[in-house]
Amino acid sequence: MLKMILKYVYVIIFRPKTACLGCLISVDGNWTEWSEWSNCSVHCEGGSITRERFCTNPAPAANGKNCEGNATEIVFGCNPEKCGVDGGWSTWSQWYLPCSKTCGGGIIYRNRTCDNPVRTYGGLDCSGNSVSSKACNTEDCAG
Repeated sequence: MLKMILKYVYVIIFRPKTACLGCLISVDGNWTEWSEWSNCSVHCEGGSITRERFCTNPAPAANGKNCEGNATEIVFGCNPEKCGVDGGWSTWSQWYLPCSKTCGGGIIYRNRTCDNPVRTYGGLDCSGNSVSSKACNTEDCAG
């Protein structure tokens, strides 16, 4: 009887874990490979990119250790160049006088400039015309 008890104690205490059916084996977590970097969050003046990994290669089990370190990396300043500023029109000037003709239909002009604001850092030019005209002194000339 003592021999049977000692054999039972030996099996419980000294048997290798791999030979244990139904025993939980501790598994420490390990990281997956890093994902690709994301696109920059903005097109100019800063922004950030990120990448991530997961603690599933394998995941921790049966009181195994969690992965150490961060699951996400962030890098700031991925697009440091200045943002372009599109040009904007100034207000129209006064009409330039005098009319090009005193009678029979002439033309007067006015203009504006693309400097409100000035185009910078690859911004777009103003669209439209910088000069405007209209008819003046449209009455027939006498005699």
